[in-house]
Formats: sequence, structure tokens, C-alpha cells
Amino acid sequence: DEQLAVLQAMIDRMEEAVLQQDQARYYTLNVGFHETMVSFAGNKKLLSLYRRLTRELELFRRRNLTEPALLLSSINEHRSMLTTIKSRQGPQAAEALRQHVLMSRERTIRNYLKHEQTPLPESSKT
Repeated sequence: DEQLAVLQAMIDRMEEAVLQQDQARYYTLNVGFHETMVSFAGNKKLLSLYRRLTRELELFRRRNLTEPALLLSSINEHRSMLTTIKSRQGPQAAEALRQHVLMSRERTIRNYLKHEQTPLPESSKT
């Protein structure tokens, strides 16, 4: 229950960051939330793999976490995951986590395509 309280407090701080339009703080809290969840599994190999993966995806994650509406969607997904974990609903928690991953993937693809189609400013073209 202490671990659940830690995760709840992290979600609450992420929501505060969104309301204060502090995207940098939200990003840091979001990364911390995910790493904390993984660390609570107690699997050092999984945590090491997770950290390598997040280093690879950092640029994409930063781009995904810039629009307030997307940040609020992310928070709602986190709340859904935590609610199912709190109620000890294993299959539902797994599904909430899977949906969060799928939605994050969708946000990443949309953001990539959006930035790919944005022309460079004249001063940066060579």
C-alpha cells in the first residue's frame, strides 16, 4: 500500500505540473513514475532493460509530452492503471498498462508524422 501511495502522489504532482503548464517538470515526473512502477516489480534485469529503452526513446517521449491535452490523457491512463492495481485486478491492470503503451505508441507516431511534415524555417535550410 505504501508503493501505491507513492505512485498516487506522483500522479497528483504530474497533474499539478500540467495545470501550471510546466512541461519540463511533467516530463521528469512522468519518467520517474514509469521507472518507479518498474522498480516496484523487484526485477533488476527488467529495470536495467527499461532504463536502456527509455534512453533510446527519450527524444520521442519529450515530443509526446508537450501538449496539455495529451498530458491529461497520459495522466488519465496512469490513474486507470493505478486504480486497477489498487483493486488487485491483475487482468484489468495488465489491460490498462497495455492500453497506455498502445496510446503512447499512437501519440509517438502522430507526433513523428507531424514533425516530419513540418517544413524547416528558411534560416535553417542549407
